[in-house]
Amino acid sequence: MRRAIAPVLCVLIALVLLGCGAAVKDKKVVQMNYTLSLPDGSVYDTSIGEGKEPLEFMIGAGRMIPTLEKELLGLRVNGKKKIVVKAADAYGEYDAEAVQEVPRSQVPKDMEIAVGQTFTVPTPAGSMPITIKSMDDKVIVMDLNHPLAGKDLTFDVQIVKVRDATKEELAQMLQEQALKAPAPSAEPPAQK
Repeated sequence: MRRAIAPVLCVLIALVLLGCGAAVKDKKVVQMNYTLSLPDGSVYDTSIGEGKEPLEFMIGAGRMIPTLEKELLGLRVNGKKKIVVKAADAYGEYDAEAVQEVPRSQVPKDMEIAVGQTFTVPTPAGSMPITIKSMDDKVIVMDLNHPLAGKDLTFDVQIVKVRDATKEELAQMLQEQALKAPAPSAEPPAQK
């Protein structure tokens, strides 16, 4: 009996090692290594290197770019893929109207700011990045576009691990989605 089980066990282990394990799908927690490149070929961010760890997230939780998530579906452990996400599907097109002039007097005097500095401010819809484009004694020019707005993004990914979400992770995802959902209208439905 043992001799019959040994070859089957070896085949199963080989399948797992070759990436034939769990596939990326909705409500699975995925760990992936990635390198994010810009259209000019420069690397904007990566999870690869000393002191860095794979990115972990749940498919369908709304924390990742939807096009990226969709392209990951079906990949298995050790699976690799190059995914190009168009600007409109990532952080949107660059909006020149999102560049705003703010009187210097509206910024606290003790706040240290510099041209090129990017910081985030809390808003009811979540955090919003702001980049200081220029400034003088009277005006600060702030860019409210995301730093990656208007840029097509190329992700080189490799799936490291796929697992079932825990009950706690699923509950947290549902709670976060409920908070993002529009409030129900106080108006009764229109009569036909």
